[in-house]
Amino acid sequence: MSLVASFDAVSVTKEGSRILSDISWDIDSSERWVIVGPNGAGKTTLLEACADQYLGHPQKFALVPTEPAEMFVKDSLAEELAYADTVAGAPPGLTRETLESILSGSWRDKIWAQMSSAHPRDLSRGQQTAVAIAIQLSHKPQVLGLDEPTRGLDEAAILSLREVIGCVKETGVALLIATHQPTHFAELSNHVYELSGGKIHKTVVLSLIHISEPTRQ
Repeated sequence: MSLVASFDAVSVTKEGSRILSDISWDIDSSERWVIVGPNGAGKTTLLEACADQYLGHPQKFALVPTEPAEMFVKDSLAEELAYADTVAGAPPGLTRETLESILSGSWRDKIWAQMSSAHPRDLSRGQQTAVAIAIQLSHKPQVLGLDEPTRGLDEAAILSLREVIGCVKETGVALLIATHQPTHFAELSNHVYELSGGKIHKTVVLSLIHISEPTRQ
């Protein structure tokens, strides 16, 4: 493995309160990091700070936000995927091929049936996330960030989205996933960190027991 992203002394203060405090760590190729913590712990702030560090360089770090619909700007899914090719400077059809390659069977059939007619915001929340992932993969990022990708999804949708993320993992892209539902990503992760008190701590979760050690600070 080789180093693909390095974050040094990431600190964020909002309205006089320190949200993140001098967080530093490195990500190697093909690693899968999961950041856990309750709502309000600063997980979204952390991912946004990581994205800001590589602002203008989506080939290094690309982020799928909690609300994937924020990324959509076209009136049909087909137009959205074609536009993603243009923005990324990718060969025509690459984003569509990427989406097809990462979709599970049931989602693939539903999305392809609506390719030309449906607005991307008319897709289900989980399907929107899958489309947003394909759009960001068009940049061929070394690290893909996912902010609470399973929020609001039922169990069937979570299963389908986990299959999508599993396909992304197989491409060798490093993953940084923020979630308050770590059990959904247990088999996909090789690093689990808990965000608390503005810092992250490496965590081994055994039933309800947390054993933590400080990260590089």
